[in-house]
Amino acid sequence: MKNTKVESFFHSTGNGQIFCTIVGQMIEGKECLIYLAPFFEERMWTQRIAFNFARSFFENTGQPVLIFDYYGYGESDGDSEDFSLNRCQHNLQNLLDFIQKKYNVSCFSLWGIRTGAFLALYLHQQIPSINSLLMWAPVLDLKKFIYQQLRSTIASQGTIFKKIIATRDVILQELIESGKCERDGYLLNHIDGYRIGKTFWQEIVESGSIDNGSLTHDVPTLFLDIMPPKGRKAKSKEPEYQEGGNQNLVYDNVDANSFWDYGLDYSQKADIVYSASLAWWHNRTFQ
Repeated sequence: MKNTKVESFFHSTGNGQIFCTIVGQMIEGKECLIYLAPFFEERMWTQRIAFNFARSFFENTGQPVLIFDYYGYGESDGDSEDFSLNRCQHNLQNLLDFIQKKYNVSCFSLWGIRTGAFLALYLHQQIPSINSLLMWAPVLDLKKFIYQQLRSTIASQGTIFKKIIATRDVILQELIESGKCERDGYLLNHIDGYRIGKTFWQEIVESGSIDNGSLTHDVPTLFLDIMPPKGRKAKSKEPEYQEGGNQNLVYDNVDANSFWDYGLDYSQKADIVYSASLAWWHNRTFQ
């Protein structure tokens, strides 16, 4: 790869600092792609592929990528239980205002992986200035996803307590009632060590899924389904999500490993995913 400029800094939102990285160079009149990472442990397993795509994206388009750690994640202020959709919305809007004022860049698109793609759709509904959406292997039912991921928390109870002392339903009910689920000093309202806050879970209960009707917005959108290599069982999501009515929604699928899965080797690049994304970007249509 070329020697792409990378600049990292802390941005003050007025309610904590957010750690940001700009890949490429902000140039007046250029569009900026903003990356939304997956939640929990998938964030770590995707970060190298994401960063390498950001570099490739700038080299192929001349447009910069903004990467930032959510409040409560990575190098940003706060604890994981402080993260919420509403806080993320306000932080992103603050960042957009900052970029527009400092660099005179006012055209933005969102790129999300897995639950980050859910976040991209959610934020687009709240921030109408978003120009387009790039979604890799989207998780569109966040409530169901959280419930499934709590299986690892249940499994850990067997190691610590030698039995199951709180089911997923109990954990989530106590989280709503008291803001946590605790047994003998152990907090159980977490996934992969990332604590789920009461506010975040309440938001998920209220708006934790994106139905087909939410895909009727008119911005160019790529739904990129990343499926296992040939020979493995794979089910395409195209019939389920092509009924939304968005004339600018493009569905595509690629034959690639599930690089967000920590059970696989830690991947650095996903060339076929990059190529499909760049091809769509260069051919976006605005109706």
